[in-house]
Amino acid sequence: MSLSYTWSRRLGIGSLLALLVLTIGFATAGTRRALKTITSEIEQLTEAKDEFACIGHDFLAATSHFFGMIVTEDVSVADDVIECLDCVRESASALRRMAVTEQGLASLEEIERAERQFRTAFYAYKTSDLSDPARDVATAARDRISRLAREALARATQHQERVSREIDAAMSKAEASLRRQVMLLWCGAGFIALIGVVISIALGQALSRPLQAILHGTGELGRGRLDHRIQNDHHDIVGRLAEGVNRMAVRIEQDQRTLASAKDQAEQATKAKSEFLANMSHEIRTPMTAILGFAENLLESDSTEADRLSAVHTIRRNGEYLLGIINDILDLSKIEAGKMMVEYIRCEPCQLVAEVVSLVRPRASAKGLDFNVEVLGAIPETIQSDPTRLRQMLINLIGNSIKFTSSGAIRLVVRLLDSEDPQLQFDVVDTGRGMNDEQLGKLFQPFTQADSSTTRRFGGTGLGLAISRRLSRLLGGDIVVAETGIGIGTTFRLTVRTGSLDGVAMLDDPLSAMLIPAKDNVESGPKIVDLRDCKILLAEDGPDNQALISHVLRKAGAEVTVVENGQLAVETALAALHRRRAGDPDHPFDVILMDMQMPVMDGYEATGLLRQKGFSTPIIALTAHAMEGDRAKCIRCGCDDYATKPIDRKKLIAMVLVHTRTEALEAAV
Repeated sequence: MSLSYTWSRRLGIGSLLALLVLTIGFATAGTRRALKTITSEIEQLTEAKDEFACIGHDFLAATSHFFGMIVTEDVSVADDVIECLDCVRESASALRRMAVTEQGLASLEEIERAERQFRTAFYAYKTSDLSDPARDVATAARDRISRLAREALARATQHQERVSREIDAAMSKAEASLRRQVMLLWCGAGFIALIGVVISIALGQALSRPLQAILHGTGELGRGRLDHRIQNDHHDIVGRLAEGVNRMAVRIEQDQRTLASAKDQAEQATKAKSEFLANMSHEIRTPMTAILGFAENLLESDSTEADRLSAVHTIRRNGEYLLGIINDILDLSKIEAGKMMVEYIRCEPCQLVAEVVSLVRPRASAKGLDFNVEVLGAIPETIQSDPTRLRQMLINLIGNSIKFTSSGAIRLVVRLLDSEDPQLQFDVVDTGRGMNDEQLGKLFQPFTQADSSTTRRFGGTGLGLAISRRLSRLLGGDIVVAETGIGIGTTFRLTVRTGSLDGVAMLDDPLSAMLIPAKDNVESGPKIVDLRDCKILLAEDGPDNQALISHVLRKAGAEVTVVENGQLAVETALAALHRRRAGDPDHPFDVILMDMQMPVMDGYEATGLLRQKGFSTPIIALTAHAMEGDRAKCIRCGCDDYATKPIDRKKLIAMVLVHTRTEALEAAV
């Protein structure tokens, strides 16, 4: 009996323990399934949060590209804006494929609506008249896009807070699920001995303690304490859940900092662009006032010949100033896009300095300033550099010194820095107003000047020094302020790499080699070029440009036929070619001047169509597009040469002459 009782007791205890183990096993399995489900939900919420963060980033990127397009008027940036908006649309599609909550779908619908509004505003700007100096369309678009960017950032922040609340809810769900499993454990082990109760209590405490820590941590995150981390020493699924919440907190904190930084940068960029546009408006309207005013003076019947001549010179001078502003903006845009190219050719620094001096000395003399050139030591007879860009930098530095110096003198000091990598150094020293530390900090920034009073008193766009410094670095050197101080003047130091000096002669007396020509007070008139027997087809839609260009060509002796769009150009050119083939004694056109931006059919399409039909007459592109790559685009479509507006009449006539002579030589062969 005792043996039977013993075994029965053991069997009973074993059965109870087996039932306890099964109960614990079922409860643990249920808990794991519940926690796995909650972990999956949290991962999905994290993925959805990442997609919303990408949407905010793409909105900010589209805004940045849009403002870059407003400043540079580079329509090619439109592709970048559309690409960012397409990324927003792709992220929205990805979110729709997720099992997001109703609130998430509501946020998604708001973002999709914002994307459509953004795209509509952008296309409205893109198709508007960009020639308006007031930039009303750009201002309206900028304000609307800034509002959309702020709203997108606010929605992203709200979504992050909503994600935290959803995680809190998920944790609560996990706790409820755990409590249900614990209750099942209690019910299953209630009829078991006290040990089952003790085990279940211990198990419940062991599991609820880390979950309480997770719940507390998520609560802290929901209240905005993104630096809070859950203390975790577990390696099971609860530990992985705690690690996941910590990683999520780190990513939210990083995204929050990124969004805040992007917002600050966008606001600073908006402010800088607004100030630049206001400054540009002033700089453009000032010469335009003179141009329009003196143009009206030319219409007055009582004006003398001297008054008319003075008005013409004033209009030309202000027009050249406007063209200089446009060239500065184009140079800066090419430099920032990494498309500015410099050439390295052999040039004579002495002759280059002489040319610069001949250009700037009259300006210094007009202000009563002395201008002197000093050369310290021997300098090479030739260097390997870009003479055009070097001349541009020197003229800009010396011009700035003349502008900001009211009395005293300007000195240009040249020396050779002999080392393993020799450089030529140019110091521009003035006795002007000088600068303080705050003004120095703004000196080489695009679109800014030393202070607001500088713009009011002296004008300018604030682009010259920024462009010059970047050009100097492309040429292996730099531009720095060597010395300055309020009331003592400023010394700008320009250095450029000379290239190898092996076999290059050194000039011990460089000043004698600087043959500075005297500048004539009266400009010589254009040389007479004979374009007789030259038939030219001019395709140009602007009436004023038609009159101007045809007048220049006819004055040179050419016979000019004018059409107003590309379709008429194709029809006229092919008709003239057909008459020659039919035995008409009149020969067809010798050259076509093709405006590339025309109604009905533009110049690119017209040129391509003529080439497809076997038309071999030279075609010269005549366009106001002067950005990097525009020349290559014209050549690819079939043009033989490329001329920009405003036209240089001498260069245009010479270009026509070169192509008509080439055509005549080929016909003779």
